[in-house]
Amino acid sequence: IELISSSAPPNAASWWSASNSIGGSPGEFRPTLGQGSVLINEIVPFPKQNGENDGVGSADWVELVNNSSEIVSLSGWGLSDDPLENDKWIFPDGVEINPGQFIVVGLGGVIPESTSKLMAPFSLNRDGESLYLYNPDGNREDGIEFGFMPSGFSLSRFGSGFRLGIPTVQKENMGVELGDPKDIRFNEWLIFPSGTNKPWVEVTQVESPTPIELTGLIFRGNNWAHQVRRPSFLGINEFLVFEFEQEFGFGELPSPLLQRGDRIFLETRNGERIDDFRISSTREDYSFGYLPDGSNSRKTFGNKFTRGYSNADAANETLKISEFMAWQEAHTNHPFNSWIEIYNSDSEDLDLKDYRILDPHNELEWFFPEESSIQSGEFLLIGMDPTESTGLIDLGFLNSGLMMSHEGGYFQLIKPEGNIVDSILYGSQIIGKSVEP
Repeated sequence: IELISSSAPPNAASWWSASNSIGGSPGEFRPTLGQGSVLINEIVPFPKQNGENDGVGSADWVELVNNSSEIVSLSGWGLSDDPLENDKWIFPDGVEINPGQFIVVGLGGVIPESTSKLMAPFSLNRDGESLYLYNPDGNREDGIEFGFMPSGFSLSRFGSGFRLGIPTVQKENMGVELGDPKDIRFNEWLIFPSGTNKPWVEVTQVESPTPIELTGLIFRGNNWAHQVRRPSFLGINEFLVFEFEQEFGFGELPSPLLQRGDRIFLETRNGERIDDFRISSTREDYSFGYLPDGSNSRKTFGNKFTRGYSNADAANETLKISEFMAWQEAHTNHPFNSWIEIYNSDSEDLDLKDYRILDPHNELEWFFPEESSIQSGEFLLIGMDPTESTGLIDLGFLNSGLMMSHEGGYFQLIKPEGNIVDSILYGSQIIGKSVEP
């Protein structure tokens, strides 16, 4: 058996296949993938709105090409994002692809019944995903595994491999000029999280006017190293998070014993240092990084971290969590047993559209209703009651529907840009007693 692609992960059984010839091909690489008549030509995991999409709306999409000199019937062929499920979506009867022709399939969207467009029921994850093409016999004809993809770009076939491209529906593929990996910087990190949360580091890019390829870059620490193997790219003004995890895939690093004083390095594929930082504190749920983004001005963000977003100084925010109650049995002026109160100290009213409350430990969030606002110098009460309806309820109160345990919890108030405005981290609470942070 041999690897079906030069970029395939050797520790994944699904990427091994019987060789094309008896006796194998010792001493040379003969891929068994991407050699057939119909191939994956282009994928767009995170399309731009109103971009080129061949009528599949805002859905992700994949384009196939017929590389042969014969008409190929796609009846019975299949697409899947799961290597163990080759019949996740099957082409309907009657679909054919002419020599040199392209065909586009939408992924995860809804196609109006009045059109004849093709749509598979699964979408692609821009943070890392796989896509496979199967023939009617259930054998894999082609496939690709990729890591992080910037918004609005494609992975396009050039020869036997894929490069970052501009989406070109049913046209010749167009590559993208890439920036210098030496423009990537560590931007923020949280090494000692609470509970079952994972440590993480965040990278961004500085100066480059184009996306930068991450493939081949190396993260290194004391007695550990990890190389990014899947095709992966960091877009302009984007922030990519890598977690430390025992069973790691793309976007995850090995899980070593991290200690105060350790240094974490980012290197080129040749081992040349790009950036590094020193772990300076073991304080739980505290993040550190740079402000402005990618600069040399180091700052402690505490528990007001901005994972995956631009860094900001929460001390300058005028919207604050002013009080909270996690356990109340008797109440007269509102219907909630648990609540959070926010205060606007600004001289102007504040529109709360797209603000949200996040429970990061349970990965739950609630967005303020579209017409929500808070007046200058005023307080606003938000219920934390999963037994009540969410949004605007009776008597004009807002309810998030989130569960606020009296045994302890962590909640963040987040701006539309993704920055944490304020947060509360608390332990066991006394019945009927509120807390003013």
